[in-house]
Amino acid sequence: MSFMSSIPSIKIFAWNVGGAGGKAFARALKLSIRQHRPDFVILLEPQISGSSADLVCDKLGFPNSIRVDAEGRKGGIWICWDDRRFSIELSSACNQHISVRVRQGRGSSWVLTAVYASPRQHL
Repeated sequence: MSFMSSIPSIKIFAWNVGGAGGKAFARALKLSIRQHRPDFVILLEPQISGSSADLVCDKLGFPNSIRVDAEGRKGGIWICWDDRRFSIELSSACNQHISVRVRQGRGSSWVLTAVYASPRQHL
């Protein structure tokens, strides 16, 4: 048995959306999810927070999410997943990244980090 055959295949769909509140966004993302069947969806700069963000995640079929909410209409980072296959533990989060430890079943864990960082080094 080769080493590569023991590594599970994982699909991650990441999108810098520039706003996740519109109907056109929801239709486009649902279509992409149906076509690609990702295990994780990472949305950068969704520009919505709180109950509006909860509603979007639920409609997409990903009831589990870890989010750094947008500040007003700026930024935001979401990691959404289906917990039937993965368990997630938050490692760290701030307005520029989210890092989680991912475990599938009883296998070893790995780290997934979503970054939406300022291009200004001092920030």
